[in-house]
Amino acid sequence: MILSFLYNSLGKPVSWMMIAPSISPRRMGESNNPAMRLYKFDTDSGQVLDYTQYYLDLDQANLQEEAVWQPEYNLTTYYYGLAEVSSVALHNLADRFSNADDTQFAKYYRANSVRYSTQSCEGICLLNHYCAITRLDYREFRHCLETSAKALASKNGSGGHGFPGVALVPLMACLVALVNFRTAVVEAVMVSC
Repeated sequence: MILSFLYNSLGKPVSWMMIAPSISPRRMGESNNPAMRLYKFDTDSGQVLDYTQYYLDLDQANLQEEAVWQPEYNLTTYYYGLAEVSSVALHNLADRFSNADDTQFAKYYRANSVRYSTQSCEGICLLNHYCAITRLDYREFRHCLETSAKALASKNGSGGHGFPGVALVPLMACLVALVNFRTAVVEAVMVSC
C-alpha cells in the first residue's frame, strides 16, 4: 500500500490517494511480487469502502511453473482499528507508523513489497516512508526528513531504532542526495516535455 495525503491550510487531511502495486514490478536493486486490487465502493457516492489486494508469489510460481493468485490482505481487517476508509482514518493509521513500537508499520512495509522483502525497515528507512506518506510537497518532505533525522540522532545519542547517532548522519546525507537526484531527474524530464 503506497499512501499519500492532501491537507487543508489548517493541516487537516482532506483527501488521500493510493498507488496500487504493479502487475509487472521492477525496482532498482530488488523487486516485489506482482499484485492487483479489487476495490469495494458505494455506487451512489463513489466512496471507497474497502479493497482486497491479490498477489502472485513469484518464487512459488517459478518453482511450480503455475501462477496462483491469492488474497494478500483486506484493507479494513488487515489494519486493525480501521473502521472506515476516510482521510482522517488513514491519516491516523499513518501517524502510527512514526512509532517504532507499533506493529502497523511492519504490516504496511510487508504490504508495500507485496510479501517479497523480508528485510526490516527501521530508523531512516521508516522515516523515509513516513515522510513520503505524510508530505506530498517536496520541500515539506525534505524538511520532515531533516528535522526527524536530527531528532532521531539526538535521542539518547542513538537513532532510537538501533541506529547509532554517528551512523545516522551519513545515512541522512545519502538520503538527501538521493532525493535531490530524483528531483533533478523529474525536473529535467518536465523541461524536455
